[in-house]
Amino acid sequence: MDSLPPETSAPALTPRAGTLLRFLRTALPYIITALVAVGLSFALLYIWPPTAQPSIRIPTNPPPTVPPAAPTARSGAAAPTSPALSQGITQQELADVRAESDRKQAQIYLLLAIVQIDDAETALRTNDLASVDQSLVAIDNSLQLAYRRYEGAGDSARDAVAQRRMEVSGMLDDLYLYPENMDQRLNTLRQLTLALITEQQP
Repeated sequence: MDSLPPETSAPALTPRAGTLLRFLRTALPYIITALVAVGLSFALLYIWPPTAQPSIRIPTNPPPTVPPAAPTARSGAAAPTSPALSQGITQQELADVRAESDRKQAQIYLLLAIVQIDDAETALRTNDLASVDQSLVAIDNSLQLAYRRYEGAGDSARDAVAQRRMEVSGMLDDLYLYPENMDQRLNTLRQLTLALITEQQP
């Protein structure tokens, strides 16, 4: 009697893939929050356009043409100070929204770098050093984008991101010379990058 061929079972998830899936589930609320913050920042730009500046500049031109009327022009110019003050508050609010949007986008780039670190580790396990090299370059690019966003927000986290970029640069230099402990260095880089994201959460 012919024996039936063994059924092929679905490939089991590796521990690394399971860790990545759990991480992505954990990070999903942060990504959604970042996208909402970006959307709100653009909405606020449309709601509060800077239109009060022309009304402030117009009263300053007439005084040189009529010297006797200069005192009255100056007393009249004192009235538009309240619109200028309210506009200053609006500009500050917009600056705060832009800064928060930059922080959220920086966190998205850090999440992307973590996914790319996992790609590098997967390639390293198969001794595909060329793919590891490409992943390290991609990680550095993501960290550079995160650095620019933190810099735009005036956030001190940019210094930590700059340090991570230096570590990635060192790994690129050592990849073909000392690949032995590269997996440990990638794991440390992941933990430090993840710490940057969690420290930014309120």
